[in-house]
Amino acid sequence: MLRLIKKCIIIIVLIIITILLNKKTIVISELEINYLKNNLEYLDVDHPNFNLLSADLLNNHAFIASEIHGIKANYKIEYNLFTYLNKNADVHFLLLEISFSSGFLLNEYVQTGNEELLDIVFSFYKGTPFWSLEEYQFFKELYEYNKTLPTKITLIGIDIEHSIDSYQYLFNLNILELDLLNHLKVNKENRDLLYNDAEFNWQLREDKMYLNYLSLSKIYQVDQFYGQFGTMHCFKNIINDDFKSLAYLLSHDELSNVKDQTIVIITLYNKSHYLQEFNSNKLVHYSYKDITNYLSNSIDYFEKTEFMLFKLNQNNSPYQDNLIWLFDHYKIKNEKTVTTDYFDYIILINHSSAAKPLEKTNSYFEVLFDLLKTKLKI
Repeated sequence: MLRLIKKCIIIIVLIIITILLNKKTIVISELEINYLKNNLEYLDVDHPNFNLLSADLLNNHAFIASEIHGIKANYKIEYNLFTYLNKNADVHFLLLEISFSSGFLLNEYVQTGNEELLDIVFSFYKGTPFWSLEEYQFFKELYEYNKTLPTKITLIGIDIEHSIDSYQYLFNLNILELDLLNHLKVNKENRDLLYNDAEFNWQLREDKMYLNYLSLSKIYQVDQFYGQFGTMHCFKNIINDDFKSLAYLLSHDELSNVKDQTIVIITLYNKSHYLQEFNSNKLVHYSYKDITNYLSNSIDYFEKTEFMLFKLNQNNSPYQDNLIWLFDHYKIKNEKTVTTDYFDYIILINHSSAAKPLEKTNSYFEVLFDLLKTKLKI
């Protein structure tokens, strides 16, 4: 009996030690916490107000939010932020991290409701995080919203032509005005330049996206916009090995019509999941991955809800006076900078599930099982 009690005690001690070792160490600062208390907005999941943004609407014309692709909550943020800006700042342009050809077709869908166009675009991206049920529903919601507006919204894809099928489909329709047709052809050449290189040049892609914006903003007369892009595209200052993101170029380049008028919202994810799709034997499969994409900081002091918005660029903000860095994956180039040189707000998303594939596909383990059956000829 005594031996059993000793064993139980040892097991309990080991469990406690394991919990303590795995417990996140919260790095907090009283100065930061006192500031954040007055610059925090708990967002209603279905009807967020984004009241903290109001002071930055008048003097800024570009509003950018980051995301990690394949997370379910992204689409609520994108829809609600864009419609908020449309209603409160007269923002009518939505920039998409997708090729010009696909963006053009999606815009046609949002104007007409022709679901054949929507289905065709999604067929080009099967096997990517874009090919998700939530993404599909997002565009359907945009169409319904657009129907209610006297002044319609416009969607613009500013990425290179990742899908040859998308390029070819739009080209064959023969509906583009000359300036847009020329842009499409140049964008295809840029795609070939990047994909035919031995190593994909991420900075070159960023430069081409920015040049696409410059070209298309003149054609469409873009005065202000909202865009939601992968995190790497969204830092307003140089990171890693001299990487100049789209947001950096928009904020600093002399040719930019939104120079010094760009607001960036960085999205942090706590204990969330993302969809990772992959191809095997010409079939699409998927897996789900866990993610917390930030280092522990004073934000962890606060009780967490599903969506939280933090304003960093207020007067007397420690984030305007110090470099308080929240990432391990992204490195700072210039230690003399401050946090708000890189972004102005944080949205914290808690416990989001992953996006779902648009159709049922085999999981990673089902793929392995199928391959094993093939090898063993079961």
